[in-house]
Order: sequence, then structure tokens, then C-alpha cells
Amino acid sequence: MLSLAHGCDMRAGEVVRLRVGDIDGEQKIIRIVQSRGRKDRNVMLPADILGLLRDWWAERPTSQDTSGAGPERVIFPGYRGKHLSPRQISRLFKQAARAAGITKPVTLHTLRHSFATHLLERGVDIRVIQALLGHVARCEDGAHEHISYSSCCNRHCPNARRAQMQAGAAKAWLAAREAELLPVRYFHLVFTLPKPIPGIAHQNKRELYNLLRRASRMST
Repeated sequence: MLSLAHGCDMRAGEVVRLRVGDIDGEQKIIRIVQSRGRKDRNVMLPADILGLLRDWWAERPTSQDTSGAGPERVIFPGYRGKHLSPRQISRLFKQAARAAGITKPVTLHTLRHSFATHLLERGVDIRVIQALLGHVARCEDGAHEHISYSSCCNRHCPNARRAQMQAGAAKAWLAAREAELLPVRYFHLVFTLPKPIPGIAHQNKRELYNLLRRASRMST
């Protein structure tokens, strides 16, 4: 289930409601019916995750499975034939995180962020990533849909106006920061800290910043 959430970019509710008919092994896609916003979408199904699903199906418990046969049969049956709940898969994720030694607060939604980050690190275009994440917005008049990473360029669309306002606010913030700069020469320094340091530095920020400033003065 966690592999589906990360490798296929599926939300918790989408994973637990997965049925046999939603999986297309030939085209390597999963059809998600009535996703967020009551919209259907397709997600990619990597070959290794398809193999995991087939292994799970061979060992899948059937004592409580009353979901029937054929395409309506649930992949992850719960109590009395119903599918598992999103809360149950969230608990499983937290147990897996503790077993892996992860101490910082994480949720199942973190896997969606990881999915996007890993694609970005591989050089995938940001617009493709946002389309895969299902970030689709519809104008209020219902005339068309667009990926919500940007405006639809319709000046009558409230989504477009909101995007323009956000862009204007960002430019104003940058202009205000530039106005604070002194008329002197600036240097851009990058510090790479050893792996054990960040955990200590998080609890001693003032001391760390003082050390970095001192190192900056010594290097100029």
C-alpha cells in the first residue's frame, strides 16, 4: 500500500478503495474513480509495483472478503468485506516510519511530496509533475479545465486573477528586499555542513549563525 502511495502518487483514500477493475496491467495504469474533487484520473503503474500487487494478490487474506468477484473485488479487504479505511493505512505508515528510524513528524501525504521531489530531481518538467499530481482546476463557468500550476490567462476567470495577484505580491516583496540592500559589493557564500551537524544546529541556531557570520568575515 505504501508503495502505491509513493510510486503511483495515490492518496490514502485512493489506495484503500482500489479494486481489481481499476488496474490495467497491459497499459501500466491505474484508473482512479471519483478522486479528489469528484474527478476521475489515471496514474502510472511502474512494473515493479505491478509485481508487488501480483505478489500481494497471491497472499491476500480472503476470510473477510465479501466484496464479490470480478472487477469490483477490493484489493485490500478489511473487516466484513469492506476496504480498509484511510486512518488504518495512515497508522501503518507511521509504524513503518518508526521502524525505519524516522523521528521527525511525517504523514502519508509526505509520500506525495517525495514523489514530486524525486521526479524533479530526475529532470522531469514541473508542469508534467503537476499534471501527474492531479492538480487540475476548472473555471467557474465550466468552459474548460487547466493544470492549476498557472493561470488560464482568461482575465474574467477568478483563478487567473488570483494567480496574477500572487505574482504581483511576489514581485512587490522582491522589490522591497532589494530596497533594503546597501550600495556595496555583495558576495554569495554557500556552506555545506557535515551530516551530524544539522540536528545539533537546529537546537542552537544563534550559535550556528554566529559561527557562519564569523567564517564569512574571515573568508572575505
